[in-house]
Amino acid sequence: KGEPVLPTDSQVTVALRCVPANFEVFDKSRGFQAGPSFQVQVQHQLARFLDTQTFFRSQELSVLLRAIQHESPFNRRRFFEGLGGCR
Repeated sequence: KGEPVLPTDSQVTVALRCVPANFEVFDKSRGFQAGPSFQVQVQHQLARFLDTQTFFRSQELSVLLRAIQHESPFNRRRFFEGLGGCR
């Protein structure tokens, strides 16, 4: 309806990124600043995981596993297979 997503007096900032375009920012709210490089890498690999992508380079896989290390391999697999069922 053309209404802003965030209140004009909000201190929250967001960005719309594209996973296939190397996680480039397509649009962002006023004041948005990207986080530290490692956090951006984690977000990118998690977005790829949620997109049910399966081909990760060694360094990308290391970042992803560090992000999901607190879940058991069984839970990771069950979650991933459940995502595939949603597609």
